Amino acid sequence: MSKDSLVSSLELLRTALHIYRVNVSRVGALFVVPFIFASLMFISTSGSSRTMFPSVGFSLALGLSSLLAGLGLITTLATNTIGERLLPTLTRSYSHILPLALTLLLTLFIFLGSFSLLIFPGLIITVLLSQTVFVFVADEKHGMEALLYSWQLVRDHFWGVCARLLFLWAITIMVMGALTILLSLFGLSSFPTLGLQELGALARAEVSVHTLFASIIFSAVKLLVVTPLSIVFLFELYHSLKSHAATTPQLTPESLQKRRTMLVTLGVIGICSALVFIIFSRVLFNYTFSVLELFPGPSRDFVHILTEIRSLTPQPVQVHFTR
Repeated sequence: MSKDSLVSSLELLRTALHIYRVNVSRVGALFVVPFIFASLMFISTSGSSRTMFPSVGFSLALGLSSLLAGLGLITTLATNTIGERLLPTLTRSYSHILPLALTLLLTLFIFLGSFSLLIFPGLIITVLLSQTVFVFVADEKHGMEALLYSWQLVRDHFWGVCARLLFLWAITIMVMGALTILLSLFGLSSFPTLGLQELGALARAEVSVHTLFASIIFSAVKLLVVTPLSIVFLFELYHSLKSHAATTPQLTPESLQKRRTMLVTLGVIGICSALVFIIFSRVLFNYTFSVLELFPGPSRDFVHILTEIRSLTPQPVQVHFTR
């Protein structure tokens, strides 16, 4: 089997654009709800309301609706029912939310563990497990089984998959970068400059109208165009890998056990790394307060800003300054 026999990056992009253009109304209907929640999330951070972060309700709704929309699009692609009505698609996708969330959580800890060792092993594991979601939906494999099957699909086409993932990443960066430049030409920006005064405004959730408008446009392009196109592109890549699976030598039970042991080990390391990071960040945050409050001037203002930010976190913390 030729290791360069995957569908080319340009052909994948061309196919994704064609599927998106033909089914733009159906695809848009799937992602319009996440866009609405994203807009409400940005609006909730504007004005003079004293909320450090967007409303928890809007944030959770955005995450859940985005996951549901992405899962629905992958399901319609896998079952060739992309033109069906919206309600059956969402209903079928909803039943997969919990097992998919558990699979993604397992994958996240494995990624954390691999990147905790070195960057290069983390990148390798990321590429090898890049097909996990599509395996979960199309092949109905869950948990560790989905991860191992993704590894099986990618292992003989590693560099080809790398090249296509980099191509998609570059296209995405170019599109969103061009949008940012275009918005800036009209005096709009979704990335405010964070000086000391601006950081205080951010802590008080005082986002300008221009920034709010730009953020909504930015999220519209990302959620209604870039995200569904990326999903279709990646699904077509999975379909190309799947077409070669029949001629790919199957892993032996010993090889599967070795890979399973490696992934479990990386997952345990990832959990430990996450706990260490949480503890260390809290200790560092407290140490920063204890040092900065000893110095007058701008650092004292910065401490007041951090105090305001900290007071808006779920856990109440009392900070006293010596006058």
